[in-house]
Amino acid sequence: MLANQIEPEWMDVDEILYNLHEKNGKPPSMQVSYRCGLETIREWVCFEHGGYARQKAVIWWVKRFGHAACPELTEEALHRISEIQDMQEPCRIEVIQEGRWQRVRAYDFTVKAGTPSEWNDNPASKPKPPSFNTDHFDVFDTDIDF
Repeated sequence: MLANQIEPEWMDVDEILYNLHEKNGKPPSMQVSYRCGLETIREWVCFEHGGYARQKAVIWWVKRFGHAACPELTEEALHRISEIQDMQEPCRIEVIQEGRWQRVRAYDFTVKAGTPSEWNDNPASKPKPPSFNTDHFDVFDTDIDF
């Protein structure tokens, strides 16, 4: 198929994960992973970059937090997302194939049960993500003789 023949596709979002993404020699960014059925679509939000990447990060932030100030640091953004959780989240995303990669083109923030958007009207009721706890692990590879 030719590039101009590829149609964008709307995908329902089941879960959204936000993680710190670090790459040697580059400022950190936030990796957003949208789980859509069996597929995972990723996008990177570059708060600490300059130019177009920063501009896209500000637009991404405003769509979710209104006109609240966009953080300068990725760690600040991740803290706000994980601790305060007062953001709008999409029920579906529009994705287009660009070569080997898929790019998120648009977001639908309509409240829909069973999707991350169901807390858009009442973010305080959103459950906090579980923190990683090593208490249930009793064997580490340092405890095993090889």
